[in-house]
Amino acid sequence: MWLIELFRKGIELLSNRAMVFVILNWVFFSSISVGSLLVQAERVTTPTSVELKSFWEAASLVGRVFVFNLFVSSFMVVTLPGIAFFALSPLLLFVKGTLLGSSLANMPSWRVLVILPTLILEGEAYVLAGVAGVNLGLSWLRPWWLYEGDIPRKEAFLKAWDECGHIYSWVTMILFLAAVMEVATIIFS
Repeated sequence: MWLIELFRKGIELLSNRAMVFVILNWVFFSSISVGSLLVQAERVTTPTSVELKSFWEAASLVGRVFVFNLFVSSFMVVTLPGIAFFALSPLLLFVKGTLLGSSLANMPSWRVLVILPTLILEGEAYVLAGVAGVNLGLSWLRPWWLYEGDIPRKEAFLKAWDECGHIYSWVTMILFLAAVMEVATIIFS
């Protein structure tokens, strides 16, 4: 029951921050296109399949991909800088998308199509992490932009931190699904 309430609260928060969510989606996914257009290199074919000897090796790989994407790629790279200054989250999303797009430019089209579901899931999770970063940064910088009334900065930050936890429930779920898809793509491609 608490899990349903957590996800419901996350949807409610995203509906309140819909404009930020839409803008960050545009920033991230358009930067992938920019990154792929900036790179003019020959296509390189490299083997990407991995032979895993057991289910536990695959599960371990899923766990490592998930933990890295959750703590490093989303929290440390996208959300934490937004606490210092809210505009850093969108900027780092743009950089992340551009780098991702530049790495996709060298792949054959069929391989890009194979990884597209993982790319979309991870991208949306990073966008949600960016929403959390913007939310946290604005909460102490300009709390009246987020909340009605005259709310002290500390109280606004604590409220935004609580909201960040609800948003991260979605980030966690999406990144876990993306990790499973990524490892399946690596194994079966």
